Amino acid sequence: MKRVSWIVLLLVVFSLVLAACGGDEPEATAAAPVAQEEAVAAVEESAPEADPTVAEPAAEEPAAEEPAAEAEDGNAAGAQVALADLELSSLDELSSYRYDMVMEIVTTDEAGQEVTQSIQMVLAVSSDPPATSMSLTAEGQEELEGMGNIEFVQFEDTSYIVMAGMGCMALPADEESAMDADELTEGFTPESLLEDLENVTLVGEETVNGIDTLHYSYDETSLEAEDLVGIESMTGDIYLAKDGGFMVRSVVDIVGNSKYMADMAAEGVQSGVTHIEMNLQNVNEAVEIVIPAACEGQDAAAGSDWPMLADASEVTSFAGILSYTTASAGNDAIDFYNDEMATLGYTLDEAGSFVAEGNGMLTYTNGDGESVSITISEDSDTGLTTVTVLSDLDM
Repeated sequence: MKRVSWIVLLLVVFSLVLAACGGDEPEATAAAPVAQEEAVAAVEESAPEADPTVAEPAAEEPAAEEPAAEAEDGNAAGAQVALADLELSSLDELSSYRYDMVMEIVTTDEAGQEVTQSIQMVLAVSSDPPATSMSLTAEGQEELEGMGNIEFVQFEDTSYIVMAGMGCMALPADEESAMDADELTEGFTPESLLEDLENVTLVGEETVNGIDTLHYSYDETSLEAEDLVGIESMTGDIYLAKDGGFMVRSVVDIVGNSKYMADMAAEGVQSGVTHIEMNLQNVNEAVEIVIPAACEGQDAAAGSDWPMLADASEVTSFAGILSYTTASAGNDAIDFYNDEMATLGYTLDEAGSFVAEGNGMLTYTNGDGESVSITISEDSDTGLTTVTVLSDLDM
């Protein structure tokens, strides 16, 4: 079974958030859920109908119960099915939804002291208007201390990221760099987290989160021997939509010893209980997504009020930082800022500045003792110049 550690989980989320700055969108994989349909037929199929031409026997000892009828592939309730045989579809076919995930680990050390750590993620997607939001809250992890909540919103042509101590970062999001919301859930699908399961057991039909589903269960016996290292017991349930094949709910609880907890907890932990639950809700219902309060009035396209060259692109503005690229030569950018900053009442601090061919680290000060640093770097390979403005002032 794939081990899920806090570090891996964060890397997944951060890489997906930062993917808003660039990257290709994956193709939709909404394949017809053949295995699910066959299982539905098997679950709905009752025992063979009695022949009306045959008279009922007189009072006799009740016959032994007939087993439930099976589908051709054996996928009746209680049958074991390889997870690889279940064709799970992408969420791309849904017009809107909310996806909740919680991961909690309770560890016990040598002294018997328990520590609870958790991560909660909420993802919301809307197609009218197109928008995506994701919030991540971590509690109890020393390595995440001080990060608090992380919030990501992609709205129209701008992506907003809010992180503790950094304020709001606004990034442009065009068709090529816009995040595919399905990427955010890819790391938490049954295929990803439970890809090494040998089989799951069809329990039956259930309505979960208002959706008709097929319920599958599994335990530690579903794992191969090499994946059982450190696992003392495991129970899991997967609920797949009968119509569509997408995952509606996944729950897994694992009890493990120090070998299992090695990648997920501090040294000295003797045992731990891991609980991971994912729920899909508000499917094809109205989902409201708004720009974070910390980002109100901030526009990635506009950047900030600090001077920018006319052809500025890939503009990023947050927490006193303005960054962009330009096709202008580095020396032209240096001349531009020397002129523009003088107009704003700033003087170049030559002792605190450095200029080389096409590159510069410039420091400007004004009469109030305020300073602004501007870094200009020309890339001879791409022909682009990167400009970064650092300031404690809001412009």
